[in-house]
Amino acid sequence: KLIIILWIQNIIHWEYKVIVGEVAIIYEISQETYSKTCEIKLIIHPCYDSCKTCSLSEKNSSNENHNCLICKEEYYPYFQKPNNCYFKEDGLKLNWYLDDINKTFYNCDQTCKTCSGPNINNCLSCYKKNNLLMYLDNGLCKENCSPGYYPVLITGSENNYYQCHECYINCKTCSDKGNKDLMNCETCKDNQIKNS
Repeated sequence: KLIIILWIQNIIHWEYKVIVGEVAIIYEISQETYSKTCEIKLIIHPCYDSCKTCSLSEKNSSNENHNCLICKEEYYPYFQKPNNCYFKEDGLKLNWYLDDINKTFYNCDQTCKTCSGPNINNCLSCYKKNNLLMYLDNGLCKENCSPGYYPVLITGSENNYYQCHECYINCKTCSDKGNKDLMNCETCKDNQIKNS
């Protein structure tokens, strides 16, 4: 087990904390100035739910500050608040991605609702823009699909967006997925003739 001892001193008060496992044990040693007697109190408080070990107890923690030293398994820190630990699925809903090497959450690009990395082309889903659904086109959130792609509406509990899928090989633009019998081309690539 990990044991950490922290000493805090002021003029008439000594305190040290021992952090063992999932609890913060706080020893308070106060010395009365005149009588020179010492009083020792043992206080045990659990850590915040997401912490394996902590520097302050759950009682002194909040949603804004978990006071974790080490996260529980399946929980990860957020780079702007390294003492806070979040469950993987909760972090992904907050417009963050989990860096597999550092085991830390980082922000997605502002154009992405969810993402697999920090870049503009790492989007996995899109926000609305000016109240219009956006198009996810090869990892980018755009206002339309690129030529040679057609939109498919993706609906979910959190948000809706369009995902761009590639047209059949002979199509320059298309209305839907095609095959060699039914290409669904709106316009054809150079040197191709559209059948009526």
